[in-house]
Amino acid sequence: MKKLKQLFLISIIIVFALPSCKKGENDPFLSLRSRKARLTGEWELKAGTITYTDNSGSETMTFNGTTATSPEGTYPYTEKWSIKKDGSFELSNNDDGDISTTKGYWSFGDKVKGMDLKNKESVIFRVTSETYVYNGNTNIETYTGTSCPVYTFNIIELKNKVMAIKVEGTDTWSTNFDSNSGTMTFNQ
Repeated sequence: MKKLKQLFLISIIIVFALPSCKKGENDPFLSLRSRKARLTGEWELKAGTITYTDNSGSETMTFNGTTATSPEGTYPYTEKWSIKKDGSFELSNNDDGDISTTKGYWSFGDKVKGMDLKNKESVIFRVTSETYVYNGNTNIETYTGTSCPVYTFNIIELKNKVMAIKVEGTDTWSTNFDSNSGTMTFNQ
């Protein structure tokens, strides 16, 4: 009987502890794969909406996996991420025939109380090289050390073969500002 009570007590502790391990707001209640195992792999943009705002107004772009639509019209657009277990990544982007490849390293973000972020709820990308091909011309930019551009995305859903990120931020300088907000969904 004593062992049964201990087992019952342990199961109650596990049941109440498991939800606290959930990171993103739409993450599964329980996953047998680690967050790193669910993040690594090949990802393709399937859908998204981002609103860009600055001093002159707002513009909303939508993505459906093969096209982007803005107030100016609809054009071909694809985005593919390769996120590796060794901490490296590669982003391939085709924006209306303009091709770019971005490479670098990724890591999970830590808990940030002031930003209401849990440990491993965000992912940080440090860019070491960008290659652009526009109108047949190739431009390569490389970065080292603290000069590497850094991008952070909040992961709001990370399930087996589905990832959704929240993009939001504002840059303010003098009397000008740029901000963006939206979500993007990727499938493996």
